[in-house]
Parts: sequence; C-alpha cells; structure tokens
Amino acid sequence: MKYIIPKLTLILCILCLVLCTAGCGVAERHADLANKALQEADYVSFVENLQVEDADLASGVASSLAKTISFANAEAEITEQRSGGGKTGSTISYDLTLTLPDLPELDPTLLGSDYPEIDWTNVSREGYSRTLYESFTAALTELLSAGECPTRTTTLTVTMTWEGGKWQATLDEVLLRSLFRELMTESTDLFDDYRLAGDYLSVVAAERVNKAIAAETRYPIIFSNTTVTKLVGFDDGSYEITLNTLDYVELIPSVTDKAYQDYKADNPDGVYAPPGEEIALALLKSAMDSVTYSPVLVEITLTSEDEKAETICDLIASLIDEQLAIEAEELIDKIRNNLIIESASEPRTQYYGTSNSKTGIPLKIYTPKGYDSHYFKIYDASNGELALRVYVREGDSITVYLPAGSYRIRYGTGKTWYGSEHLFGPEGQYVRFEQVIKMQKNNRYTLTLYQNSDANMEANPIAYDSF
Repeated sequence: MKYIIPKLTLILCILCLVLCTAGCGVAERHADLANKALQEADYVSFVENLQVEDADLASGVASSLAKTISFANAEAEITEQRSGGGKTGSTISYDLTLTLPDLPELDPTLLGSDYPEIDWTNVSREGYSRTLYESFTAALTELLSAGECPTRTTTLTVTMTWEGGKWQATLDEVLLRSLFRELMTESTDLFDDYRLAGDYLSVVAAERVNKAIAAETRYPIIFSNTTVTKLVGFDDGSYEITLNTLDYVELIPSVTDKAYQDYKADNPDGVYAPPGEEIALALLKSAMDSVTYSPVLVEITLTSEDEKAETICDLIASLIDEQLAIEAEELIDKIRNNLIIESASEPRTQYYGTSNSKTGIPLKIYTPKGYDSHYFKIYDASNGELALRVYVREGDSITVYLPAGSYRIRYGTGKTWYGSEHLFGPEGQYVRFEQVIKMQKNNRYTLTLYQNSDANMEANPIAYDSF
C-alpha cells in the first residue's frame, strides 16, 4: 500500500494539469466560435418575403448591416459566465451582448445630400426610387463601414456543443432572425426618410404633370412643346413647377395674321360686319393648329395648390386664353378696318334699263310706308334675260313700261344698301315670285308689296348668292 498512494497522487496531479491545460483558452475559443457563427449566419435569407424597396439591393443592405453586428465583449462575458460554475459538460450556453446598428437614432442627413440628378422631361417614380435606393445603399454602407452609426445592444444566447472532438457554436437563430428583420425594417424606414429629404415628392408630381401634358389636347402646338425643367413637390400635394414652353406672347400675333389671311381668303369680296368674339376665337384656335412657327422657348414658373396634375395644364391654358382674348379683339379690328364693305348712299326711286312709256305696258310698283326699300329684277320669261332693274324707296312708288310679254320678278329688301354689286348684303331678304306675269296691251298692272290675305302672288325666299 505504500506505493499506491504516491501513484494516486501523481495521477491526480496529472489529471489536474490536463484539466487546467484544457480550460486555458476555452473562453477565447468559445468567443471566436460565437463571433464566427454570427458572421456566417445567412442574413440574406432572413430578408426573404420582407417588403423592401428592391430585393437585390436589400441583399446589399443586409450584407452591410451584417458586418456591423458583433459580440464585442464575447470573451470577457464567456469568461465571467464560466467562472460562475455550473456550466460544464458537453453543452454550454452563454448569454452574450449583441451590438446592433441603432438606425432609428441615425440622422438621415449623415447619409449625404448628393441625391441623383433628375431628367424632369422623362421621369418616373419607379426608376427614380431604384436610383435613389442605390444611392442610399452606397451611403449607408459607407457610414456603417466607417463606424459612424449609433449602436444599441441586446442579449443573444449562444450554445456550445462538444461534437466530434470539437466545440460547435449554435446561435438562438429565431431571435437573431427576428432582430435582423427588425433591422431591415428600420433600414426601410430610414430610406423613406432619406427619400423624402430628396426630390421624391417632386418626382411623383412631375410624373403626373408630364402625363397630363402629354394627354392635353386644347392647344397642341403649345403643349407638344412644353416640358418640365424643375418641380418642387410638397407634403400637402401642392407643387411649384418650372416649365419650358413656347413663347405664346410672340406666337399668337403670328396666329392672328394667319387667321386674318384665312378669313380674307374665305371672304374675297369682303364682309358686311366683323365676326363676333366667339367666332374670332375659333378662327384663332384653328390658325394656331396650322401656323408655321419657329419655336422660341421661354421658362415660366407656376404653382399648383392641389395635387391634380391637370391643374397645371389649366393654368397654362388660362394664360393662352387670356392672350387669345386680346388677340381676338385685334383680329376683329383688323377685319373691320380692311374687309368691311362700306354702305352706299341710298339711291332715289328709279329704274335701270329701258322703259318706253309710248310703246310699253305700264307696271306700277308700290312699297307702303313702314316697309324697307326694295330692289327689283325683272326677267323676260321667254329667254331668261334681265329686262329691267328697279329701286323703290320705302313708302314710294314708280311706274315702268315693258313690252308685252311674260315676265318673272324677284326682289331684295333690307335696311342697309351696299350698292348694286352687294345690294342689301347677306342680312337682307331675297324673294322670288313663283307666277309668271303676263303683260298684255291696253292693260295696266300694279305690284304692291305688303302682307295681304288677298294676295294673288306666291313669293318664296331665295339665297343671297342666288339672287
């Protein structure tokens, strides 16, 4: 027995030495394994089915965020928890402090103010959002890499299991997944703040305005040459917009000239009265669609007080309407000064042609008082030739003499006489007697022009151009 005791003592000493050797550096190795497991977690899979702006770019954000997550004091915490005892055997669990980026506390302005430039004439919120998200991803990655993001901490359990002659680290993945998804949601919220600090609202408004301008049909020559050059959108849906558009102040006078020339071509013999404002505006609008004009662009700034993009089109159209109203007066004056057929002095009651009292048969024409003056054309019914013309003033009468024969009569009447070429103008009344008047020798004939139930002549109106 005297030899056994020393042997046991030696064995125990050797065992204690082995245990001591095995315990030395375990905390460090466990800390390394915990951080390695943290770094190797499949964070990209954690964001699957998460509603993010762009799935591909979200993976980039996820990778950047993953690099900032760590057990900063893992070795010290493991050492402290091991020293408490009780955590021995093939499985050991540690509660480690996990450091995460504190995105809600991050000032979005730290991500920079170099927002992507915008092509206002061909802008879409979808395309701009992706471009902006790329810019946001790059800025956030740079900020995280520089370690300038605020941080927060939470506790995550790491389990060490002895398998196959080595320790394996397992994270509380359910909690880690939940934390990371929350982090990604916070990054999305941060992106919204970043986006709204830029021109996103302006892009949304510009997209609507561009579509409204493209669909506008009131003044094609104006709106087809109108483009957005800058738009500032506000939270309440209103916006201030800068546009390049045709210099309609310079354009419309040339439109007036075109409208005048078109009107003159349609009325080569002149007119008796200028057109009214409504017709003048229609003439200008018609001319605007066909005028040949070298575009001169001017920049204008308009403010919409609501979010309806069509409001900007209404504002532009109202400016053109105002200018057209001015030009309509100019057009009317130009027509009045150049195309009006002047009224002529009213002739006395008389005839034009041959009237022989010695050989002819008398025809008395009488216009009662209160009736307008009348102008007659008497045609030979046998050959259709004009036999005589007669002008009879209001309340007057005249007797003319015609050879025996058959005659057709028509007359015009009106308040204003424009001469033998234009007669009473288109506003006068023009009539044709349907019966043929047969004039025989030794008879006298009277033609009285007034409404009478005993009338024995049928009269029907005819067009001014047919008189």
